[in-house]
Amino acid sequence: MKHPTEVDGRCIVAAEPLAGGRSNPTALLIAEDGARFVLRTRPPGETNPTAHRIDREVRVLRALAGCGGVPVPRVVAWEPSPASGEAHYVMNFVPGFVPEDPVLDLFDPRRRRRTWESAVDALAALHAVDPTAVGLDDFGAPGEYNARQLARWRQRNAEAEQPAALDVLGRTLEDRPPRQNRRTVVHGDYRLGNWIVNPADGSLAAVIDWELSTLGDPLSDLAYLTLSWLYPRRGSVLPGLAGATPPPGTPSVDELVTRYAAATGAPLPDDWPRHRALALFRSASIALGVFRRRAARAGTVPSTDDMAVVEALAVLGRDLLPFPIRSPA
Repeated sequence: MKHPTEVDGRCIVAAEPLAGGRSNPTALLIAEDGARFVLRTRPPGETNPTAHRIDREVRVLRALAGCGGVPVPRVVAWEPSPASGEAHYVMNFVPGFVPEDPVLDLFDPRRRRRTWESAVDALAALHAVDPTAVGLDDFGAPGEYNARQLARWRQRNAEAEQPAALDVLGRTLEDRPPRQNRRTVVHGDYRLGNWIVNPADGSLAAVIDWELSTLGDPLSDLAYLTLSWLYPRRGSVLPGLAGATPPPGTPSVDELVTRYAAATGAPLPDDWPRHRALALFRSASIALGVFRRRAARAGTVPSTDDMAVVEALAVLGRDLLPFPIRSPA
């Protein structure tokens, strides 16, 4: 992974790959004077212009800089067309740790609760940002965000074999999608793994990985956040809290969504369960895509176990719906 030799007037003397980063390679840069930065790069050889949109990350990070209550890293440098290597940007290093497990076993009850509550507070602050005021009025396509999400993922799912429960859930939600009552900046992947947490008090130090951000339905972010309470502890794409007693200090979903509604002044709509079902449909669809790509690299197809994981997520979504699901085609 190539890296710049100078950042913010400092000579870079070392670069170390960082865990995480998902689909975009990420590295820690260390300057001669000890200053640290983080490099985000498009994957080498990527030719799809709509994939790995780190330019969108740069735009939203710059727009949100200084917005009260939304902690984001500061973009230090942006190279969309470097003379060699891939497009990349550099941001300041934010100290802390990135938790993946909702148990948050490194924390005592007070700090555990603080993590979840500060995540909700930051989300409410994000959704209060006026897109026009920060130059993001054209950051997303017009129209119904939820309907676009359904159409996009249903089309991808249909490209190859998919579990029947996933197809049925998609068809059912397509018939009765959750309504979009507001249009705000959304993160698009708001969950553990994309938060840098301050170990001293459990608060959010920064929200990262804005690749999927756009203008859309703010309840999509909130619903995605609550999936940790629906995922099982084991056997899912991400560890969850279902089927186990949450550790002390862990708030309930009701507590978190009540806190969000109070912060935004927007009570949850009657179709809130459909928003959560759509979040599960999207999560299952993403998992299916990951399993397909992994199998394709090995020249095979997703395993029975992989498809069972996707099926289980779809069934969870189905069980949230307060009306009969659509019969299979």
